[in-house]
Amino acid sequence: MVFNNKITIDEWEKFFSELYQGTSDDFESIPAIREDIPLLQEDIEKELGSLKNRKSPGPDGIFNEMLKYGGTELSLHLMQLFQQIFKQHTFPKAWKQSIITPLFKKGSKTNPESFVLLVN
Repeated sequence: MVFNNKITIDEWEKFFSELYQGTSDDFESIPAIREDIPLLQEDIEKELGSLKNRKSPGPDGIFNEMLKYGGTELSLHLMQLFQQIFKQHTFPKAWKQSIITPLFKKGSKTNPESFVLLVN
């Protein structure tokens, strides 16, 4: 299969595997998690309120507006989800997925490095 009639799927796969080489899938390797700091619903509501409108959703199809205007009920469920994530030191596999759109910038169209990557 050829993408954009210039770069094959195999070439894109090689490019991304080299780009993300050395990244960790291990949730426990993230040092910022502190179980002694409470996760407050008000903090979640504040962060949700700061999301920008009119942005493309990721693979889950959830728009920022859905999170931003989901109300107290949604922020409560998110708080419980985050608490569970911190407790179990794992997160949903679906959160590792994204939609990557290569957008040609300049240079050779046969070189993946000539593209800007938009990630949703």
